[in-house]
Amino acid sequence: MTSREYFKTLKTIYSAFLAGQVLFALVIVFLVYETMTTSFEDEFTQILLMVFAAVSVGSVTTGFILFNQKMEAAQAKSWLNEKLADFRTAMLIKVALMEGPALFAIVGLLMTANVYFFALAALLIVLQLPGFPTKFHVIEKLRLSHDERKVIENPDGVVGK
Repeated sequence: MTSREYFKTLKTIYSAFLAGQVLFALVIVFLVYETMTTSFEDEFTQILLMVFAAVSVGSVTTGFILFNQKMEAAQAKSWLNEKLADFRTAMLIKVALMEGPALFAIVGLLMTANVYFFALAALLIVLQLPGFPTKFHVIEKLRLSHDERKVIENPDGVVGK
């Protein structure tokens, strides 16, 4: 696998996660648009928001912690292909743990038609954007050596099987 192929795959996976959330949110907004509200008078909405807050904080925090642990483990490895495999795994774990609360908020929007759930989902989606996998991001997070950087920066550099 070349560097170009590796990053194309990473970007495709990441984009698919984001696109799924955005498209799901747009479909739900289309379905509930005419009945959307900003009211918190409904007890169910209040409970759902509290559960959302707990799930979001726990999930996002766990995602960042696991990502950082995986990066530390990857940095200690000797082979570039192992480091890149660990980065891919860590990225998938982090984006999945951030996607969960976003989908929860979108379902909350469907169930309550409360516009705040849409805003919370949008916020979580936007928070995922800085994690988009670029060469610079991978080099920085894995703290690659000069030789490893040269391989990554060369589109035809071989980075794995």
